[in-house]
Amino acid sequence: MTTQDRVLLLLLRVLLVVGVLGSSSATAPGAVSEHPFVATGAGSSAGSPVLEPLEVVVLADESKSLDDTAVAVVQDAARTIIASVLPPRSVVSVVGFGSQNEPGQTAAQAYCTRIELINQVGREELSDCVRKIHRRAPAEGADTDHLIALGTARDLLGVLPDAPKLVFVLTDGRLDVPDSPIYGSLSTPDQRTEVARAGMTETLRSLDELGVQVWPLGFGEVSDDDLAELATGRGCSSTGDPVARVVGADLPRLVEVVRDAFEAATCVRFNDAVAGTVDGVGPVEIPVEVPDIATDVAVVVRKGPADLVVSYLGPNGDSVDLTGDDNGLRYNLSGQSDPTEVLHIDRPRGGRWTVVIRSPTGAGAHDVVVNVAYQAAFNSRLTVEQQQLAAGDSVDVSMSVLVGDQILTDTSDLEHLSLAVELAGEQPAVRSAVALAVDASGIYRGRLEVPAEAVGELVVTGSVSGIGVAPNEIERTVSVLPEPAVLRGAIVVAPVPVAPGEALSGSVDTVNLSDLDKQLRVRLKDATGGLKVELEENWVEPDDDTVQFEVQVPSDSPEGWYAVQVRVLDGDDRALVEKQLNILVEEPPGTLEKWAPWLAVLVLLLVLAFCVYALRTRLPLRLQGLSVIVQNRSGKSTLAPRRKWSRIFCFYVVYDPDDDDALRRATALFIVKRALMPFRSVAEGRFWVVWRSRDGLSVRPRAGGDEESTRSPATNAVYRSPRPEIHVTLRHEPRDESDRISLPDDGGHS
Repeated sequence: MTTQDRVLLLLLRVLLVVGVLGSSSATAPGAVSEHPFVATGAGSSAGSPVLEPLEVVVLADESKSLDDTAVAVVQDAARTIIASVLPPRSVVSVVGFGSQNEPGQTAAQAYCTRIELINQVGREELSDCVRKIHRRAPAEGADTDHLIALGTARDLLGVLPDAPKLVFVLTDGRLDVPDSPIYGSLSTPDQRTEVARAGMTETLRSLDELGVQVWPLGFGEVSDDDLAELATGRGCSSTGDPVARVVGADLPRLVEVVRDAFEAATCVRFNDAVAGTVDGVGPVEIPVEVPDIATDVAVVVRKGPADLVVSYLGPNGDSVDLTGDDNGLRYNLSGQSDPTEVLHIDRPRGGRWTVVIRSPTGAGAHDVVVNVAYQAAFNSRLTVEQQQLAAGDSVDVSMSVLVGDQILTDTSDLEHLSLAVELAGEQPAVRSAVALAVDASGIYRGRLEVPAEAVGELVVTGSVSGIGVAPNEIERTVSVLPEPAVLRGAIVVAPVPVAPGEALSGSVDTVNLSDLDKQLRVRLKDATGGLKVELEENWVEPDDDTVQFEVQVPSDSPEGWYAVQVRVLDGDDRALVEKQLNILVEEPPGTLEKWAPWLAVLVLLLVLAFCVYALRTRLPLRLQGLSVIVQNRSGKSTLAPRRKWSRIFCFYVVYDPDDDDALRRATALFIVKRALMPFRSVAEGRFWVVWRSRDGLSVRPRAGGDEESTRSPATNAVYRSPRPEIHVTLRHEPRDESDRISLPDDGGHS
């Protein structure tokens, strides 16, 4: 037997092994829809929106080709996957794999088998399973057998026949089975690996046929070509099909790659990660945003050391009670003793939440990363404004997205959504589609063209898609008339806010082509918040006419956006026209709030007037150009105000403290100093205050008496003190006549 014949024989054996591994395919993945994430009829306005459960298998490489650091990163990646937003009733399995080189060894070891995520118990069990992932010793089978691992994953899938199915392969990408006798006891190592590779290709093909996504994530020294061979299947809409992604050992890179892969695989939306540093001195607070649209949220905290303590604050700043009923919110906390901790929140309040992380006192600095993953399930509304059409007409269509009774208007939530409407008839040529654009009130609008070949009934389908949202479709039926309708209309409503207890006014402009009065009714459909229409029916005359109506808002309605569909029917209850309205309900402004802008303008004018007055009164009173000369027989000193805009100047004279006879001698040495405040007490000398008013300049010695200041137009003013004899001379050099200061007369102040 030649070597080629021997390899072919071994290949046949491997295919037989693959058949054994896939023997559960009869009960494994069942029939799937054209796109695995579209649930037929899910999210329509008729029922409550739900998130579709998933089947997930995590395959973790435990071979010797990965070092301990890479295995630790594999564990962290596995925690990230199982900790992410997985809808209730999802089924998750965790498998570690190596090779089967000797009897008694197991190439693939299932640490968790089909764990159903009903509550916190399931998530904690999965966290325990991830801890079992380790680097295998040679006695355990430490090579890399992707074929057995993928076959095990296929066996584990299928308990939810219609659910999307995901397999994440965490590996270095290198298929390595040189010592596995199941691939040929007499073959060379290279021949065994090639036989296993052929079997792996066949297994991947069968997984693809069953609608399974296989996402390879590379760790350690990655073989890019081998890693790329593992990718197969179709990804979530708007994101692309599975591709190989290299992670490495860097934490931010791990977060980014796992996030991108999980988003593409599951339609889960990850917000940008927020990093922080815990230093053991005090807690670090990391804010994260939870969008209003979210119905299932996971706050993923990659804290590193397991002894870090994490707590959470809600949007109102209160501590989150994880043990009880927190205003109807349900929490599941897992991984508190792991490097990655996850808080799951069912239907949370949107807004800014805060993650508070503390480390033991004196501990070193640790980097932490927090991000939010979420999915959204919501209702949508589709409106086809013209209900009775003719071939070749244009028809206006609109859609709205609702969370509960509230219309979604936040652009940060809407920017990730794609809304489109398609029109189809029984004939293949009757097709028309349009992508919708959102307006300021949160309504997506567009216009469809009715093909010229259209006859009879047409189905109009609106769809909502995007990362982080459960796909949503809703249908409406319209009619194409053989001839123009006798009665046509258009609804006109001004988009203005309405206060609780008041009404929004609107009108129906009609065209009656007959010679008779026609009955017309106004109805509300799918109204939220108890909205009612005041005018229910009326008669319209031939030719043009206008009918007024009002949409009444209950007096106890809370503030917010409300959705309502206004429909106009004829006397036979046939729909003529309809329009989607998003009504903003808000309390009217109070008296103070109403006049607040005018009060602000008045205050501003008063401030400006005061500033003008202050400048006009202060500028003429500045001391610019003034100098003070203090002298006796022993010498003199000259000072000037430091600030040219000042209107007051203080200084004091200090005699030589070492000269006991200074106070009795006219020739005593002295020092002149500036003072900061006019009322400072100077024990060892005489204090002087110079200030300017509109009447001129005033000088007052503050020690030895309460002399009155004097004023005169003299150029210089001299003050003399007999003990010792001190002369204080004021000199002014004006820039112009308007700047001249009236100086005081010479005085004998002591």
